[in-house]
Amino acid sequence: MCGIVGYIGERNAAQIIMDGLRKLEYRGYDSAGVAVFNGGQLQVRKRVGKLQALAESLQEESLDGHIGIGHCLAPDTLIQLADGRVLPIAEIEGEVTVLSLDPITLQLVPRHAFAFHHHAPETLLEIRTPSSSVTCTAEHRMITIDAETGDLQERRASEIQPGDLLLFARRVPVHSGAESLQRFAEAIGFSASDKQQELEAIIHQKRPGFTISSKAIPLRKPPLLRRLVAQGVPRTALRPFKGKGYLTEAQGQKLVELLKTYPATENVCTLLQRYLDGDVVFQEVQAVREVLASDSSVYDLEVPGTENFIANGLISHNSRWATHGKPSERNAHPHADATGQVVVVQNGIVENFRELRAELEAEGVQFKSDTDTEVIVHLVSLHYQGGRSLAEAVRLALGQLRGPSAVVALSSREPGTLVAARLGNAGGVAVGYGDGEMFIASDMPAILEHTRRMVFLENRQMAVLTRDGATFSTLDGQPFQPEIHTIPWDPVSAAKGKYRHFMQKEIYEQANSLTDTIRGRVDLGSGEVYLEEVTLTPERAQGLTQLVSVACGTSYHSELVGQFMFEQLARLPVRVDYASEFRYRDPVIDDRTLLLAITQSGETVDTLAAMEEGRDKGAHLAAIVNVIGSQAARVSDSLIYMHAGPEIGVASTKAFTASIVDQYLLAIQLGTLRGTLSADRRRGLLDDLARLPALVGQLLDLSRRGIYEELAQTFFQHTDFLYLGRGIHFPIALEGALKLKEISYIHAEGYPAGEMKHGPIALIDEQMPVVAIATQDRVYDKMISQIEQVKARGGIVIAVATEGDDFITTKADHILTIPPMSDLLTPVLSVIPLQLLAYHVAVRRGADVDQPRNLAKSVTVE
Repeated sequence: MCGIVGYIGERNAAQIIMDGLRKLEYRGYDSAGVAVFNGGQLQVRKRVGKLQALAESLQEESLDGHIGIGHCLAPDTLIQLADGRVLPIAEIEGEVTVLSLDPITLQLVPRHAFAFHHHAPETLLEIRTPSSSVTCTAEHRMITIDAETGDLQERRASEIQPGDLLLFARRVPVHSGAESLQRFAEAIGFSASDKQQELEAIIHQKRPGFTISSKAIPLRKPPLLRRLVAQGVPRTALRPFKGKGYLTEAQGQKLVELLKTYPATENVCTLLQRYLDGDVVFQEVQAVREVLASDSSVYDLEVPGTENFIANGLISHNSRWATHGKPSERNAHPHADATGQVVVVQNGIVENFRELRAELEAEGVQFKSDTDTEVIVHLVSLHYQGGRSLAEAVRLALGQLRGPSAVVALSSREPGTLVAARLGNAGGVAVGYGDGEMFIASDMPAILEHTRRMVFLENRQMAVLTRDGATFSTLDGQPFQPEIHTIPWDPVSAAKGKYRHFMQKEIYEQANSLTDTIRGRVDLGSGEVYLEEVTLTPERAQGLTQLVSVACGTSYHSELVGQFMFEQLARLPVRVDYASEFRYRDPVIDDRTLLLAITQSGETVDTLAAMEEGRDKGAHLAAIVNVIGSQAARVSDSLIYMHAGPEIGVASTKAFTASIVDQYLLAIQLGTLRGTLSADRRRGLLDDLARLPALVGQLLDLSRRGIYEELAQTFFQHTDFLYLGRGIHFPIALEGALKLKEISYIHAEGYPAGEMKHGPIALIDEQMPVVAIATQDRVYDKMISQIEQVKARGGIVIAVATEGDDFITTKADHILTIPPMSDLLTPVLSVIPLQLLAYHVAVRRGADVDQPRNLAKSVTVE
C-alpha cells in the first residue's frame, strides 16, 4: 500500500507533498519518497521507515503550524463553565467542563472541552445582538436557526447578516462571585438600560438562573400558520396568532394546547414544545463590523460530542478531518527509469509483473528493485519514444498490465505536466483544483488544506494536469468532462488536536459523529426517516425476498449487528457474508435481493468485487460509506453516507458506530416501506436514537477517570484474551477481540457465549482474561451463568454491564458500565469500553496505535 500526493503550481512542491504524505501516513507506510524538479533537474529522495526519516534527509522544518488556523475568538470572550463560573477564554488552560447545547433536545449539558490558541489575523469581526456581542475570526462558526423551517445551521462569521437569529443561553446556573459577573456585564454590554439595571441587581444579589427576555420561538408567524392551515387547522382557530413577527412564549404555549386537538400537526406541536422546554432563546443580529485585533492570539475550545459552547452568552460552534518486495530504500516509491527522466508512483498490484519483468530483462532492461511498480516505469519509458506524449506512454503502459493500479507519472521532458490514471479498484485518485495550481492525492485528507474542489477518477480513466487545469480521457483515448465535487469536510478534522493518537481522538468524537449521522434524517414527531439517496420504492421494498450484507473486517461485524435490526424491524431474511469469500461460491441472488455493502473508505477491493457480483445478478445495490465520492458510493443504487468525518486511525472506531446507526435508520425506512412498523413504534425507535449521542458522551466522560489505564496496567502482559457475547452482542465480542489484536498484537478470540462449552472452555485458567458482555437484556441470565462457569475454572472476568447492576459486581472481577438503552442500540454503547480497553493496552505495550504493523486503512488489493 502507499499514499500518493502530487502538486503542480508556484509553491514549494516538496513541502506540499510532505505535508500531504503526513496526512496519509495512517495508510501504513514502510518507506517514503518524493520526486521534484529542482534547478531544471528531476530529483528523487526516498528512505525506508516512517516519513520522519525522509523529512530529516530533506532537512525539512515541521509544517504542523499550517493546519487549522482561523476558527477562533478574541481573548476576552467569556465562557460559561458547567460549575457556574464565567472565565475569559484566554484564562482557560488544558481541559475544562463547559456548558454545551445538545442540538437535538436544545438542552444545555456539561461537556469536557480543550482550549487552544493560534496567531491572530490583523482584523476580526464583531457580531452584536441586543444583549451580547462576540468578536471572532471570519472563519469562526456560529450556530444560527432558519426562521422559516426551524433548522439549526452552522454559519461562518463572515456569512452572518443583520436579522439572522443566533442562539442565546437562558436558565444558566451562575454560581460565581460578583467580580466575575461584573466582568461578564462589562464584556457583553446592553443596549437597553432596563436590562443593564436588571443585571446590576443580579450582580449584587448573585442570584442563580438569570435569564434575559428574547424570542422564545424562532419561527415567523406567516409561514408557520400557512403550514398549519395546510395540515387542516381552521384559519379561524389561528386568528389569535396572526401577525408578521415571531410567536411569544405565551402564544407558543397556547398554540401547543390548541394543536393537541389536531393529530396531523403532531410534528409542529413537538417542535414548538422543544423550543419551550429548551435552554436557549433566540436573538436577531443587530450589526456585524470589522474591528482590529486587540491581541496577538485568538482562542478556541474543542468540545467533543456537541462541538459548541457558550461564548458571551451566545452558542458558538468550535473548530473542528509496497505490495511486492520487502521494505527497503530501493523498493520505496517513487521509481525512476534508467535515464532518470521518468518517475512513477503506484498504488495497487501488477498481477503479471513477473512475466513483464522477464520480457523487459530479455530486452536488456536492468531493474534496481524487487517491486512491481518498477515494471510500470520501464514500460512507460519504452513507450515514451517516437514523439509520443507522457500521457500516451502511460496509456500504452497500463494497457499491458493485469490487476488494479492507480498511477501518477512525471517526466523531465514535460516539466509542466502530471499524468494520473486509474485501472481497476486500486484505491482512489482525487484531482484537486486550486487557484493557478493543481493537486493529486490517493486520499482527500492529503489535499483538503489546499482545496475542496475535486474530481475522482473511475476505473480506466486518466487525467493530465497542468497549472491551468486538467483534461480527462478514458484509457481508450475518449475525452470526457467529469463532475467536480465540493467536499464539506474541514481539513482540521484530520489533525490529532489535543489527543495523543488519532484513534483516541476518533473514539472521543463518537458522540459528535453520531449526532452528524442522525442530523437531518429523522422527524421525532412523525417518526419519519429521511434517507434521500435510498431509491427503493414501496413496491420494490415489498417485493424483496432477502437482504444480503457484504463487508470486511470491522464493517462485517457492523453488519452482524444490523442483521438483528433488519430482521426485527423490516421482517426481511438477512445473510451476512465476508466480501472476500462471497463471489467464490455462486451465491443465490436475483432482482428481489437487496445487497448491502459497508465500507468506510468506499474503496475496499473485495467489497467492490462483491457489489459487482450482486449487480451482475440483478440485485439492488445499497452502500453505507464514509468517504464522499468513493467508488462504492458511485456504483451503488442506494447510498447512505456515514457523516463520521475523516477516520485516520487504521483501527476503525467511529465509522463502526456510525454504520450501526445508519443500518438502524435503513431498517426503520425499510420497515415503513414494507408496512411492518407502526407510527408509534417508529416514534419510539427514534426517541431511543435521539438519546444515543448524549449517552455516548456521558460514557466517554466517565472513561476519563482512569479505570482503563488501571486495567491496561493489570493485563498488558497477558498473551491471550477471550471475548464472549450472546445475541446482538456476539458481534461486539468479535469486534472487541479484533480491536485488541489489531493494535496491541495480543491474541484475542471472540466467541458466542453459548458455544463456550463446545471448546473454548478448555483454554480457561487463572491466566486467561475473559471479557463478557453482560448487559441487562433478554440473555442476561444466560450470560451470568457463563460468567460463573468461567470463574469456576479460575478465569478472570472483565464484564461490560449496565449501570446500576449491583448483582454482577458479585460475579465479575472488573466492571465496565454503560448507560441503559434499548436492545438494538445497546451495541453502540457496549463497544466503546472495548475500544478504550484495546487502546490503553496497546499504549501500555508501546505499540504503534494509529499504524499497526502489516495493516493499512484502505485495503485496495486482494
